[in-house]
Amino acid sequence: MTMINDAERDKIGIQKAFEFINADPGRVFYLFIRRAEYFFGLERRALTFFYSNGYFGHLSPVTLGSIFVLVCLPFVIVCTSSVVSLGLINKWSDETWLLAFFFAGYITPHLLIIAEDRFHLTIVPFLVILAAQCWDGGWLSIRKNWEKSNSKKVSLVLASAIVLLLLTTWGLELWRDTDKLVLLFGPNGNHTYFSY
Repeated sequence: MTMINDAERDKIGIQKAFEFINADPGRVFYLFIRRAEYFFGLERRALTFFYSNGYFGHLSPVTLGSIFVLVCLPFVIVCTSSVVSLGLINKWSDETWLLAFFFAGYITPHLLIIAEDRFHLTIVPFLVILAAQCWDGGWLSIRKNWEKSNSKKVSLVLASAIVLLLLTTWGLELWRDTDKLVLLFGPNGNHTYFSY
């Protein structure tokens, strides 16, 4: 396909994509969900690669675990806090809608084409803005919004459900990779040579 022009290659790609979708439409939805999991995955790929290839020498499981938490936990905190912040928004201004359209416009193509945890790094600065709004109000803000109206209760329950879904996704990711993590934290973890 490299020998044909871009228009022809695009036409063939679209045709093959529709053939794939028509062959098993249910699988397309499943792959869409899986890509969302990959997109919001924990940022442990670089640490796993460099440690397993001996760049840091051997580290004790406690030291490696501490580094692992230090690398992964910030994204977990920022992501979950930003979701709660969305539930706390009282009035959707033009700026808020612009941010929502940015998220939809950036995330959706990745879910259709290719998604990995490194692709979510672009949206982290915007998630931090939302997370800061959540931290600024704290639990008092959540309680006040809960008492405001039924619509705020619905938005906070929905935000809580999304947070639970994210936590479940990260837990399942770690569970799926248990065999690799056992090797990584084992006595020869720095010589397991995982690929990037």
